[in-house]
Amino acid sequence: MSTPEKVVIKNKSFENMYKLRLLKIHNACVSQGLDWIPNEIRWLDWHGYPSEFLPDSFQAKKLICLELRRNHIIQLWKGKKLLYKLKFINLSHSHKLIRTPDFTGIPNLERLILEDCSSLIEIHHSAGHLKRLQLLNLRNCTNSGSLPKRIFLERLEVTILSGCSKVDEFPEILGTMDCPSLTMLFLQATSLKELPPSIFEHLPSLVFLNLSHSKNLTSLPSSIGRLKCLKILNLCFCSKLDKLPVGLMQLQSLQELYIEENVISKRPCSFELLEGFKFSTLGERIERHLKLGNLKIGLTLIGWNLVITLRECIGKASLWLHLYQNL
Repeated sequence: MSTPEKVVIKNKSFENMYKLRLLKIHNACVSQGLDWIPNEIRWLDWHGYPSEFLPDSFQAKKLICLELRRNHIIQLWKGKKLLYKLKFINLSHSHKLIRTPDFTGIPNLERLILEDCSSLIEIHHSAGHLKRLQLLNLRNCTNSGSLPKRIFLERLEVTILSGCSKVDEFPEILGTMDCPSLTMLFLQATSLKELPPSIFEHLPSLVFLNLSHSKNLTSLPSSIGRLKCLKILNLCFCSKLDKLPVGLMQLQSLQELYIEENVISKRPCSFELLEGFKFSTLGERIERHLKLGNLKIGLTLIGWNLVITLRECIGKASLWLHLYQNL
């Protein structure tokens, strides 16, 4: 249907459909939910699910995908359900959702998407033990102030917490260096003041770290240098961050560093890595080499937007320092 239309679905409409495997309802206005959903179902995709809970009888042990976007659910179900085959949950834009279910009975979950669940307050601690989880998306869950205190990262690849404005503490990371680990971490617009050391100890494969608009972030530890695979670091609009750690120079793979509109970018001469370097008058172009150890540091500053670019040279990695002050 091109436009939403009211569809009448009786409580027991699917009661005798024992072989139903896929149920997909999009762009339809349904006044009430169901008393019964076939337990043989594999894929449930219902945009705008009208009830506050799934039916008490819901025991779809063969369910693989549960996609209930823009629904009226307060909580999926109470207690614990054993759904060992469930791999994908998407409840994005569920503005009435208050708490997540107990994930203990869903050990094989790979993707958990709770984007824009603006009323979500409680994330069950068992979410931190989903060892097969690859994607965790809590973007713009503005009322979620607490995350699981510990998370295990055996397969997690992408974590999105951007816009979680009440999150002021990142979980302790537990995992092994031999397991695939996080490659992308989105932490922009949170209330984080600092990052725990475990981030740098257990994320050797991290490629992308976004901390922009973290207005309470005051410092980064020197141990950030352990992130040997980090290529992009975004610190734009971190208004309380006034210096960068020396450990930054140990980031062998770093290609881009953004520090627009923060204390560092407004007073670049206070940037410790540029100690002794004097900025020229407005409009002048300065090219200079700053050698630290076996590395040459190259910084490109355009309108106080700092970008570090790594270039491979014969025999060693080097960076060139280019400073532009725009007219």
